[in-house]
Amino acid sequence: MRIAFDMDGTLTEGKYLPAPRKPIDYMSLAPFDKDTKDIWNQLSINHDLFIITARSAHDDGYYIQEWLDREGMYPANTIITNPFPGRGSIETGPWKYDLAKLLGCTLVFDDNPVVHTAFHLDCYDTSPGKFMTTVYLVNNPHWERNQVYEADRVKSWKEIHEAINYHSQHASRPTL
Repeated sequence: MRIAFDMDGTLTEGKYLPAPRKPIDYMSLAPFDKDTKDIWNQLSINHDLFIITARSAHDDGYYIQEWLDREGMYPANTIITNPFPGRGSIETGPWKYDLAKLLGCTLVFDDNPVVHTAFHLDCYDTSPGKFMTTVYLVNNPHWERNQVYEADRVKSWKEIHEAINYHSQHASRPTL
């Protein structure tokens, strides 16, 4: 299965970093919870894992890989950073969802409610044979807008793992 993950607030703790953000600020973030490393590494054995992040500096992919290495986590299949620097989450949310869908990702885990909104709007398209990508909103206690948004939520990496296991057993396989 192909699975897309956001970086900040999904792989890392959901701590707010004030602008201007520097690589050392991102490198100081801890994993989301105590199970992140073990579950990520287990998932990477049988699944294609993509990181799609709103980070937009030219070297962010390098620093994300450095962070994964430092935390003892296996590399992602692909790390994709935001090609629209300076744009906020309203613009990047739909882009992240659309890209995950183009990559053939069955699941997306992100703490941005706008990504979930793009998924919700896409559900109205009932074209025959349409490939569906399901989005789970990762609970981020540091982002107020995330808290008031109603969605399929996961609150821990154990719940992320349970959702992936469920979809592995019940979802039809996409053809690419």
